[in-house]
Amino acid sequence: MQLLIKKMNRRMAAEILQWNYKPPYDFYNMELTEGNINGMLSNSYYAVVDLNSRLIGFFCLGKPAQVPNCTLPEIYSENMIDIGLGLEPDRTGRGMGHLFFSFILHHVHMGFPNMPLRLTVASFNKRAIRLYKSAGFIETASFDTGHSAFLVMVKK
Repeated sequence: MQLLIKKMNRRMAAEILQWNYKPPYDFYNMELTEGNINGMLSNSYYAVVDLNSRLIGFFCLGKPAQVPNCTLPEIYSENMIDIGLGLEPDRTGRGMGHLFFSFILHHVHMGFPNMPLRLTVASFNKRAIRLYKSAGFIETASFDTGHSAFLVMVKK
């Protein structure tokens, strides 16, 4: 499957915000609000589509990829490119993660060569952690917000 990156638009943001993941991944479900749409349009969010312009997933870079209100400022103190991503729920658990994630990593590396990459993942998400490790990310920290536990992973 060939993938393309598109600028996030209102229709795609609304579609993503309505995605419903099955438990325990429902942790990643978002709420369709005007504020969330505007957040996706005004920050570094990108849509990943197939050749027929069907939405496959998305990714974001920078502050939007960090856990908000993290009480440990040192977690995000180093100068790195933070990556957040989401694959359309019906495509998860079907072996597509490697292609999707590799495609995003290639794009980010082309835009930010020689910059270390960082991502934060919910510690229960063993599928994603396995994928990130296979791409060369290593665990560098962990923290708990009181509601959820997270791992910070880095690729230098």
